[in-house]
Amino acid sequence: MSRRPAVPLASVEAVPISDRLRVTQYLRAAAVGLVLLLVAVAPAAVAPGRDLTLRATAAYALAVVLGEGVARLLRERVVLVFSLLLMVDGVWLAWVSYLTGGTTSPLRYLVLLHLGAVSLLASYRTGLKLAMWHSLLLFAAMNAVQGDVLPSTGPVGAVRGIGGTENERLAVFVLVLWLVAVSTSALSAVNERELRRRRMDLEALTDLALRLE
Repeated sequence: MSRRPAVPLASVEAVPISDRLRVTQYLRAAAVGLVLLLVAVAPAAVAPGRDLTLRATAAYALAVVLGEGVARLLRERVVLVFSLLLMVDGVWLAWVSYLTGGTTSPLRYLVLLHLGAVSLLASYRTGLKLAMWHSLLLFAAMNAVQGDVLPSTGPVGAVRGIGGTENERLAVFVLVLWLVAVSTSALSAVNERELRRRRMDLEALTDLALRLE
């Protein structure tokens, strides 16, 4: 009986990076659709920068489509495309959040959704790096407003509202962001460890079957 060479299971990726990229593309499409729906249904919620938000979203959608095309053409660069698109996600989310009210924007909660999904889909290391990237972008936008580099987009008279000052609201949001990042990254690490253990068990069974044969 002929024996087929066994493929080392450790070299087989649990979920191909191309599949992960495809799922994140679905997530991006849902985020774009949600922004457009919010602009159409509740324009007052994004009134400070409605037109600029639409332009930024259109440019972001174009970048996502181009990234998908590059990933299909250069399959050996799919990891690089995946990482670059995650950085583009952060820039778009930080920019539309600033345009639609800054620390009072309803779109900033998309950052939490994006962070949790990527942490579970990619890896816990990617989730922690992405949390740092989101934090840096949010603080950069706040510093640009306070340094008069960018005009304030928050509601008039909301410097000291129910949620405190803008710095306090941003600090609370970043704290929640890191809680989401750490919790989802911990769950992702547990899942990865369990998958690795099962893979090792399967490798042992495969070796045993080959020796019996």
